[in-house]
Amino acid sequence: MTKSERPKTRLSSVTTAIRLLKTFSEKDVEIGISALSKRLGVSKSTVHRLATTLVAEGLLEQNPETERYHLGVALFTLGALVRRRMDLSNEAKPLLTELRRITNENVHLAILQGDSVTYIATASPIFMTSKATSRCALARSSAR
Repeated sequence: MTKSERPKTRLSSVTTAIRLLKTFSEKDVEIGISALSKRLGVSKSTVHRLATTLVAEGLLEQNPETERYHLGVALFTLGALVRRRMDLSNEAKPLLTELRRITNENVHLAILQGDSVTYIATASPIFMTSKATSRCALARSSAR
């Protein structure tokens, strides 16, 4: 989304901080200031100020050996609040288990978010790589 496409009611610093947090993934667990700067298209000084603020709030943590950043425990706490609110996964578990029993296939409950899905519950008779709360591109999932 370009600057001209963004709604005027958004705070650009908050948007950039959120984009910074969303840069992390299972593949990119730790990221340095320079890499974040390049990915976000903002200056290193801006990324550093945002990272310092996010560290102070527990949303990011810094590895003292590498000086790279990773997601903080405060995000886990917030995620746990969302997960507890999602009674759907608890309600669906018996149905997923029954469907798994009938089909002998992996069964997932997922939430579609744009061009990706977030798995919120799974039932699997065999080894699988996706797990509840993991996220993948919609094209790589069976949720199409």
